[in-house]
Amino acid sequence: MKEYFEAMLALRFPTNAGVSADFRQLFSDIQDAVDDCNALYKQWGTKELRIKEVQKNHIVIHYCVENQGIPHCVSGRDLSRFSRFLLHKRGWEKYSTVNTKLFIPAIKDISQSEYELPVVTSHSETELSDVDALGLLTRLFTDSNNLTERERLAAADIKLILASI
Repeated sequence: MKEYFEAMLALRFPTNAGVSADFRQLFSDIQDAVDDCNALYKQWGTKELRIKEVQKNHIVIHYCVENQGIPHCVSGRDLSRFSRFLLHKRGWEKYSTVNTKLFIPAIKDISQSEYELPVVTSHSETELSDVDALGLLTRLFTDSNNLTERERLAAADIKLILASI
């Protein structure tokens, strides 16, 4: 049986760099941490993480736990691999005054339908002006192979929005 949870993560003991950090600018680090966790969890068949929202000072992660008939005891430890990856492999220790405590989590149960809502695939830098967005739409239908990384991320957001209509 699967259980579904949402964790809102904010820095627990931020340094000055942590206070001024914008998680939206660190989206690739966050995505790498989720990918690393999911690669391991897939082998075990126990969990899956999804990025639901990245804002300036918090991250929202949805995760699914296969509980094998025993109700899951929810805690911040569910995301310890995620935070260790950021601390030790992406240098996030500069954002915390305590090198073993990165986030303070606020965790709640969610439904399977909430969990299955579309996931975030990019960060705020994909926002385009109206003129740029129209130019991108034109290029998507004519020459999508020559898009910049920023345009590819924006295009993924556009496709997600169009698919949900």
